[in-house]
Amino acid sequence: MSKNTEVLIVGAGPSGLMAAIELRRRGIDCRLIDKKDAPTQTSNAVAVHARSLEMWDNQGIINKVKGKAQRIEGLEIFSQSMKRLASMAFVKHLKSTYPCAWDIPQNQSEAVLIERLGELGLQVERSTELVSAKIHDDGVSCEIKTAGAETTIVECHYVIASDGFHSTLRNMLKVEYEGKDLKQEFIMIDTPLNYPVDLHKIAIFFHPEGLSGVFPMKESARIIVEVANDKSYNRENGVTRETFIEVLKRRWSFDFQLGEARWMSHFFIHERLAKHYQSGRVFLVGDAAHAHSPAGGQGMNTGMQDAYNLGWKLAAVIKGELKDCVLDTYEPERRPVAQNVLKQSTAMTVAAAVKNPLLISLRNFFVRHVASRRVFQKNFANFIGELSYHYRQSPLSLGDKHINLRPGDRSPIIHHSEHFVLYVPENWAKKAEIEALIKPHTSWIELCLATAEQAKQLALKHGFCLVRPDMYIACQGCCTKELAQWLDAWVK
Repeated sequence: MSKNTEVLIVGAGPSGLMAAIELRRRGIDCRLIDKKDAPTQTSNAVAVHARSLEMWDNQGIINKVKGKAQRIEGLEIFSQSMKRLASMAFVKHLKSTYPCAWDIPQNQSEAVLIERLGELGLQVERSTELVSAKIHDDGVSCEIKTAGAETTIVECHYVIASDGFHSTLRNMLKVEYEGKDLKQEFIMIDTPLNYPVDLHKIAIFFHPEGLSGVFPMKESARIIVEVANDKSYNRENGVTRETFIEVLKRRWSFDFQLGEARWMSHFFIHERLAKHYQSGRVFLVGDAAHAHSPAGGQGMNTGMQDAYNLGWKLAAVIKGELKDCVLDTYEPERRPVAQNVLKQSTAMTVAAAVKNPLLISLRNFFVRHVASRRVFQKNFANFIGELSYHYRQSPLSLGDKHINLRPGDRSPIIHHSEHFVLYVPENWAKKAEIEALIKPHTSWIELCLATAEQAKQLALKHGFCLVRPDMYIACQGCCTKELAQWLDAWVK
């Protein structure tokens, strides 16, 4: 038995759900399967950063999440003696509609994504796993198995592997998953917390026995504690609420109260990066493509943005709007992002976990005297918020390079369309000329007469700015020649 679809998505975590939403909002037929019999039931990844919030706004998801999330406005770092080493306010440094992070348990954010997907006419097929996949020149034949049912052959044009760290598809394709495991060992608890630090800020505490961190949520807080060098901790005894109370009493000099545990876990840090994100008609997203330290809380965000990048490209190719070669831009745009996240999150984890007294002194000096500087804080906040990433080197980016805004940069404007948006000044002399140029493509390019504020944000004076569906600048210029070149290069 076979059932055809345009795209088969394997794995219904946040990245897979995002990929399905991006395809369905553009009318693409797809199927989303997951071998688990139910959605995520625990809090797992909690941080949703500024760029992901902009993405959710574009997708019409943001208001569904807002009441469930804790707004995180900054970061505090403390020494062993509880002296504040650094304090950072995100709102001062993030030029975004969302100059903050939102902390929300993954089971709740997934529920919102599943609800949105249902509105778009698609349900997750549970207890269904991929058995095999054969890639052909014109498609992929996938054998899937649903619990209690016969094996089914799915014929599709493309497959998205969002099936996690132990990706079946990545292993089938023999794509190398390069990296190592860090030596740090952590325990984690989600619990209501009463303590003397602002619950709208992340708090990091340095200690010779290991760092600890608090990540507040709406009704509880995520507490992560490093225990690799804690002689009193015994993994054989398991992790209980009392374990955390005992460890934290030795490390925190202030009074605190923990409520009942909502979730507890124990983990090591895995660092991996897939050598390739694409193998023919199969694409890797999320943890199937990269895994790294939770420092900065960027794993889920990076994975969702993989899907956000890939989804519109697949849709445009399937609908015959853009050439097939647009899919070849996915890996060179997204892999460097994960590569940088890996590099920076590893550096943060290693620095926070140093045990040598001299290195501790050097680290604390750096945090106190360098991390407090405005330039450092701006760069750090934009890295964490994932606003600093760009696709300037992508072949999809073409046109004039303004001083502050270049092709490939993130658009400062959040639009609410699934299409390309072409911004032009209302009184631009060449408006009629550019309207004629895009007339054959108005089904997927929307012309927008920029307001004075939008023109200022996009540095529009006497030109245009073409913004991609994922809100990055594709092309900009002062005459229609640049846009004509872009269309000639990419339009089918």
